[in-house]
Amino acid sequence: MAPGRRFLVVAVAASLLASACAPRQVVQQQPPPCTDPLYVRLKAEAPDSLSEREWTRLQDLERACASARTAAAEHGGESGMMMGMKRNTWWAMTGLMAAGAVMWLVMGVFR
Repeated sequence: MAPGRRFLVVAVAASLLASACAPRQVVQQQPPPCTDPLYVRLKAEAPDSLSEREWTRLQDLERACASARTAAAEHGGESGMMMGMKRNTWWAMTGLMAAGAVMWLVMGVFR
């Protein structure tokens, strides 16, 4: 293989690996509704002592908590290989696998 072509292959492979390993933007996640500090505080107070706004917020949080419990029961907690994996870890792993596949294909072309 010519030196120029070899350099091109190495440069493409290095750029693919660098892009796959680059840090992803962190997504700020809200706390689970059932353990939200506001929900816990409002739930501990007597219903008669809550303002109308607090009562409405408590009702919304209770619906969200019930929905989260239902979803967790349907999925069996965190079952499955990808369910327990954080989103940025999954993307990094996928990027590395794609970079490896591309490198394998490129190396096969230049043999």
